[in-house]
Amino acid sequence: VCMKFVIILLLTTGGLEQIKYPIEKGLTCEDQASKWRDANVTYYDTRNTDQRPQGWYTKEGDLWIGHICEK
Repeated sequence: VCMKFVIILLLTTGGLEQIKYPIEKGLTCEDQASKWRDANVTYYDTRNTDQRPQGWYTKEGDLWIGHICEK
C-alpha cells in the first residue's frame, strides 16, 4: 500500500519549514490540507488593525504559504 502525504509549507523566522502528515483514509490531499488549515491558522486581512501583512498565520506567527501532495 502506497502511503500518501500532505506537506504543509510555513514561512518562519528561520526560513521555509515543511511539516509532513499522512493523509487520513477517505480524504484527498486537498481535504487534508484544508482540515489542517482550519485547525491551525487564522486569516488576517490588511484592512484590520493587526500589523501583520495579509495571509494565514499560526498562533506562533508563522505564515502558511501552501501545501504539496506527495505519494
